[in-house]
Order: sequence, then C-alpha cells, then structure tokens
Amino acid sequence: MSVSASLPLRDPVRPIRPDDAERIVRFHDRQSPESIYFRFFSPRPRLSERDVGRFTHVDYVDRMAFVGLIGDELVGVARYDRHRARSDAEVAFFIDDEHHGRGIATVLLEYLAVAAREAGISGFTASVLPQNRKMLGVFTQAGFQATSHFDGGIIEVELGIGEAGGKRAVEEAQPGVALRHARLHRDLGELHRAEPREHRLHGVVGTGAHSTRGHDEAGADELLIHGRGLHGWQEPSLPLDCVTSGTTMRLLAGLVAGAGIFAVLSGGPQLSRRPMGRVAEPLRKMGAIVLGRQRGTLPPLASQGGNLRGIDYRLPIASAQVKSAILLAGLFTHDLTVVVEPGPSRDHTERMLRAMGAPVHTLGAKITSEAPTTPLQPLDLRVPADMSSAAFLLTAAVLVPGSVITLEDVVLNPTRRGLFDILRRMGADLRISEETEVCGEPVGHITARPGPLTATTVAGEMVVRAIDELPVLAVAATQALSLIHISEPTRPY
Repeated sequence: MSVSASLPLRDPVRPIRPDDAERIVRFHDRQSPESIYFRFFSPRPRLSERDVGRFTHVDYVDRMAFVGLIGDELVGVARYDRHRARSDAEVAFFIDDEHHGRGIATVLLEYLAVAAREAGISGFTASVLPQNRKMLGVFTQAGFQATSHFDGGIIEVELGIGEAGGKRAVEEAQPGVALRHARLHRDLGELHRAEPREHRLHGVVGTGAHSTRGHDEAGADELLIHGRGLHGWQEPSLPLDCVTSGTTMRLLAGLVAGAGIFAVLSGGPQLSRRPMGRVAEPLRKMGAIVLGRQRGTLPPLASQGGNLRGIDYRLPIASAQVKSAILLAGLFTHDLTVVVEPGPSRDHTERMLRAMGAPVHTLGAKITSEAPTTPLQPLDLRVPADMSSAAFLLTAAVLVPGSVITLEDVVLNPTRRGLFDILRRMGADLRISEETEVCGEPVGHITARPGPLTATTVAGEMVVRAIDELPVLAVAATQALSLIHISEPTRPY
C-alpha cells in the first residue's frame, strides 16, 4: 500500500460512521505504546466499548470526525468536539504509525476545518505533550494560524480556522457540483439562464458529477452538468451543505437513500430548524437508514441507503418535496413505488423526470415511479421565469392605472399559477401568449393591465396553488371593491 505525498487521501476521506467501530479497534491495536501515549496522555492497552461508541457516533455539527482509509483499513482519524457554551472546539488526530510523514494528518485537518466553518465554529484548541512537538508542525502545514503556551506541563494550542486554515481542502476536495436532477443522468445536460445560487449547486459536492459555467449563443448564462448515471454516485468526503434550502435537503435525502451511499446533509442554523421527519419516515419504510437530531426529525441528516424496496405511501398532507424524495428514491428500487396525495402539490419533479425518460406516471392523485430500463437522457433546459418573482410585477401592473407589462417565458404550470387565476377571477386583465413547453413545463408570456378588482374567496386547492403568493395577493386585496376571503392557509412543504 502507498500514499502519495501531495493529497494522499482525497478520495478515501469521508465522515466517520457508526459501522467504523471494528476499523477503529483494529487501527488502535496496530499502534505503538508511544503513539497511544502521545494521543491519550496515558497508556491505554485497549479501547472500551464505550470509547469506541463515543468515537464513532457524532452529530456531524458540534462533534465531527473524518477518517482516511486505504482499502478497508483505517489509517487516520481527525475529530473536533465543540466546547460547551463556547464557539470553538477541541481538535485531535491520530495517524497510523506506518504512515507518519505522508501528509495524511494535514489532509484530514483541512477537511475538518471546512466542516467546522460550515458549522459556525470559530476556531480549534488542542492539547499537546511537550515531547510531541511534531504535532505543532502538522497544524502549520495545514495552514492554521497557531499560538501556544505552557499550562501544567501541557502545550495548549489555539488554532485559527479562517479561510487560510484548510485552504487546500477547499480548493481540491470539491471536485464537482451539479443540480439535483441533472446529477441523475450519465451524459451532458445544459441549463440556460440558471440562477447563480450556490446552495443549489453544492448539494452534491463530491458525489462524482461536475459542472462548468459559460454562455450560450445569445449570451445568456449557461451551466453544463456532467452526470454519472443513477448508479455512478460516489460517497462524498464532506457533509453536503444545503445552506438554507429545505428543498435541496429533502430531495437529496431521497437520492442518497436510493444511491446506496453514506452521506451527511447539513445546513445553516435556519435550515437546522426545518422539519425533516415527514421525509425520513417513508425513506425508512423503503429500507434506508436516516438519522438526525430529535429522533431523526431535524437536520443534520445522516443517511445510508441501498437495496430499497418500493412502497405504497399515502401522504398525510400534500407536499411536493416529500413526494419528490419518495419518487426519486423509487428510481433505485426493483419494484413499483406509489405515492398517493390528499390534494394537489407542485409537480416539477415528475415533469422533469418524464422529460428525461424516467418511468414516472400520474393517474389522478396517484403517482408512481420505478427503476428505468434505459439510462436517463440529458436535458437542454432553459429555466423559465418563476411565478413567485413575476407575482410582484403582475400585481403592480394590475393596481396602477395606465400600466401595461409583458413578462416573457413565465412558467405556467397549473400547480404554480394560482395567483394568476385568482387575479383573473377578480377581474384583472391578464392574457397569455406565445405558449410553449420546455422539458414538460408549460411556459408563456403574460401581459397585465389594470382593471377593477371584485370580491372572491380563496380556499382549499387554490390556497395550495397560490401559497407563496398570498402576501402579494393580500396587497391586491386592499384595492378590491369588497372583501376577499382566504381560508385554510396551511402551507405544504
């Protein structure tokens, strides 16, 4: 076995998992008494079951660990534990005696720094025996700003983890990015006028796909995504950072469960409060292992999938994201997956998958998916204008006398045009032209002119179709000739 000196474990580095317990024991048993003393500050002939459980069970936010492997054998571990009621964390690493001096510790610490910054950790602390000064050199090689002092015969080290700390891991450990659905096919897909929202891209960092940015012939932004196919996923070395996007986390949960890899889905403080139980429950019924805070209901989520079975699942509430996660996982099963909705929800996932050739079918409230018999086809997709963004301009044009506005290439999906239909029912002058279809999605131009708005009632299915536009609808209601009633505003997710 050999390890290169530049970045020896970029591919085999990954977050620690509970099933690493036996590897940890074997790793510990191989090390010399001196190495064990330097790591634990005392002789420790053998790890207890409690020790092993503490090392291998982390929450991937306040407690995080990365392991490096050669084949199936663990050759290095680095971990941090956030200090109670503090913003910094204690860091430690342990490298196999046979692989000292090959840069493994540096790489593991670089990965650890990236994860710590994403978790909001401000810096690392470390305790080092005076005889173990080589450890200080490792921190410097990894790009950390280190300060140290003696305290009771121990060197106490403080490490800054700004953009310099772990810089090489940021540059080299993230080989590719891709959008959620384009990740599924093996060939080249194109997205024109793609929104530059990085959390949409970094959701599958390290899973093997890659992308390039450019411009099409008309000068519009273009994103080329090179997928690896349904069964070409690679286990990511870092947690997949969904930032603030609940949609990204929930859809990725379904894809990771089906792909049969281990992955941690994380995000910022806002996303960490978003409920994930309704996604985790059906995926567990399909055979995936999904762990998270508060009994698996809050992020971060740790998922181990593979060998899923199809299920017949009735959604307790209408939810496009939960439905999509189940249907995406269903693409990896050997039997039929059925989702039954209590009411309509957005169907962008089904339309896009069908455009790629996936066996996804809708019959009333029942949607099915199963493993495709041929590779999914890449898309050349021009992203249409979003109805939620168009809503403000349409409403302004309807309310201001003498206005006229035409918005081009707006998505006209029936599950998204609730505000359009409500305003038209109230008397607004709204007209559609240049209708076409893009990858299964109806698209067209909308021209808006002012008109007297009359009373109406918005309830049931219409609330779901206009859920994101209700605030701007409330603005329009202030200018109506009489009251507008909105009831049952329960938000699906």
